[in-house]
Amino acid sequence: MKIFIHEFITGGGLAGKELPASLLREGFLMLEALLEDFSLLPQHQIITSYDRRLNLKLPARQKIPVEEGAYQEAFLSAVKASDAVLLIAPETDEILAELTRTVEKEDKLLLGSRAEGVEVAGNKLLTYRRFKDRGVAFPETEEVSFTENLIEKTKNLRFPLILKPIDGAGCGGVFLAKNVDELVVSRHQLARETRLDRFLIQEYVQGVHASVSLISNGSRGAPLTLNAQFIEVSNRLIYKGGSVPLEHPLKQEVFHLLQALPAWIKGLQGYVGVDLVLAERGPVFIEINPRLTTSYIGVRKIVPLNLAEAILEAVLDEKLPREVEVAGQVHFTL
Repeated sequence: MKIFIHEFITGGGLAGKELPASLLREGFLMLEALLEDFSLLPQHQIITSYDRRLNLKLPARQKIPVEEGAYQEAFLSAVKASDAVLLIAPETDEILAELTRTVEKEDKLLLGSRAEGVEVAGNKLLTYRRFKDRGVAFPETEEVSFTENLIEKTKNLRFPLILKPIDGAGCGGVFLAKNVDELVVSRHQLARETRLDRFLIQEYVQGVHASVSLISNGSRGAPLTLNAQFIEVSNRLIYKGGSVPLEHPLKQEVFHLLQALPAWIKGLQGYVGVDLVLAERGPVFIEINPRLTTSYIGVRKIVPLNLAEAILEAVLDEKLPREVEVAGQVHFTL
């Protein structure tokens, strides 16, 4: 099977534009790890793309250079030449959703979440509503327009507060305000970083920043690891890396809940990441990443299976890994 593995930042999505250093490094590490795992499956031919400006050594049979102004054409050509596609791209500005819809339009096999899953998980407001409907703990949240009265909209919320874009990826555009003055400043800063006319304000949850890596077959999830997230908290949140695995008393409760995640949000399949805070009152869920996440680079080193093969088995055969015994500890920084 010909498989096109595409990471947006390194793969030409910003050809001709500035490449943010942190996102470039994060994207390269994920792509390199994924290609190495697929290279252990010689029955498959792997295709990838790269921004012509980058000197990347990638373990793929076919590497497609992308020039400025040629991204859409190169992406579509690679999709058409493939049997299956695995995408790594930000949810911001519906980038991941649009690429996913393109793959579906070409009737190719998706080795990640389908568009219906990306559209919900990639929208933090829809995610909040879906979790709330299930009675699962989520930060108190208000949807706000940039022109509304902040004091009125936050009267039922307690400081400190988080401001974030509805369609953000990771910690991008996430601000922390400890009082009304900081709230106003953060709103102005966020307005410069999102194209949408609305955003979210949430209560900041104290606790251990964590994530879960899971494999989904579209109907059930198989949690692999609980991971620690290193997040620098100041006037804005900055993701600095993580540690795998994280041992915590709430682990089994979290894993039990997330087995049903694909039933709550249709279309989640392949590798999925879930961000949460392990608080005193229990797990509080923050967002869903309907794609490969940075934790992959650590998880793959401590689980007794090839994650590329696990993704294929979940999507093709609906087969999920059994409870995974991890060995070792991996720290990674960005």
